[in-house]
Amino acid sequence: MFQLLPTELSDRLSATLKLVIKERQTHSFEYSFQLQKNSKPFYLEARVSPINQDEVLVIVRDISIRKQNQETKNRLAGVMEATTDLVLFVGMNENVLYVNQAGLTLLGHTHQTASLTLGKIMDHASYESIGHEALVHAAREGSWRGEAHLLHRGGKRIPVSLVVIPHRSEEGGEVDFFSVIARDITEEKRVDEAKTEFITVASHELRSPLTSIRGYLSFLTHEETLESLPESVRDYLQRAYENVDSLGNLVNNLLDVSQIHTNRLTLHRGSVDLAQTLEKTCRFLTFLTDQKKLHLTFDYAKDGVWTGYFDGIRLQQVFRNLLENAIKFSPRGKSLAIQLAEKNDCFSISIRDQGVGIPQSQLSSIFDKFKQAKGSQSRYRGGAGLGLYIAKNIVELHGGSIQVNSQLRKGSEFIIQLPRT
Repeated sequence: MFQLLPTELSDRLSATLKLVIKERQTHSFEYSFQLQKNSKPFYLEARVSPINQDEVLVIVRDISIRKQNQETKNRLAGVMEATTDLVLFVGMNENVLYVNQAGLTLLGHTHQTASLTLGKIMDHASYESIGHEALVHAAREGSWRGEAHLLHRGGKRIPVSLVVIPHRSEEGGEVDFFSVIARDITEEKRVDEAKTEFITVASHELRSPLTSIRGYLSFLTHEETLESLPESVRDYLQRAYENVDSLGNLVNNLLDVSQIHTNRLTLHRGSVDLAQTLEKTCRFLTFLTDQKKLHLTFDYAKDGVWTGYFDGIRLQQVFRNLLENAIKFSPRGKSLAIQLAEKNDCFSISIRDQGVGIPQSQLSSIFDKFKQAKGSQSRYRGGAGLGLYIAKNIVELHGGSIQVNSQLRKGSEFIIQLPRT
């Protein structure tokens, strides 16, 4: 009956047939074979069921793909059990299908439990803000990365960095499940908070003596006082005043960074005329543009309404940072152009220079902390690399955005969009 089948498979089928006929119950078994030596094995599942006293139904299915998937899962499980990060599988219904041992330990569980869901292992605020959205974003974009807080069984909140990756049985098909990898960043957060606290305390301690020194130097560098001093002394005092002013700006920037990091940077909004604020900033920096013989233009509709509900002092800080950078990186005799316009219910401010430009490879990180463009065309020109980071955060606190376009040796353009309301 089974002459065409391999001997082992034929024998197993015969034995199963006898068992089904005897017991009148369905029996099944799995069988693997290779078409060639060293080739991938094929897996079959044979299911034998009684129909009546004299007949049986034999169904043979190819289960090779299912077996291969299982083997892949087993290998992945071995890797996941060896890692110190939490790894879990989450179904489309947000049920947790699997948690590795490191994850169980982190969450305070001793064994796998079927009652875990994404909503139960994340703290309420994290789940409400990013839980479901992270899965949706990962399914659409291919992955999601961010930070959240997981919830220990005992109630403790655990800060983690998360990576969410969707898995599909076939390319372009529906998502079968998600893998979530979480790394405990409790210690990193503690160190970061200690560093922020140190910067805050140190900056406050430096600010008072610097204010006093700046006050004395301001008096000594007053025009009437300077006229009575020898030229060499005047030069020393001017340099001292400029350096103290730069140091004071650095201290203020460090305090701003500390406030941004701890979400304590607040805005004091009021009615602000952007045209007047930009004109005031330009006048303040006239001495710098004159030193380098730069041609500064400011273009806007004089009959336009440029008033919005902003923090004028903070926006002036943003404009000053951007203009000082443009001046710093512009060769002598070049032009700087500022344009204020209305675009799509927003105020658009463009600050364009003819400076050295920013390498394309560095554009994506130019707004990071302590970042300055590096390249053959942009040697170090002072500064701590905090101005653009602070500017970006101030603009975003206003509900706006900031972006940069740049070409090496041709210059850069920073564009700020601020909502009218």
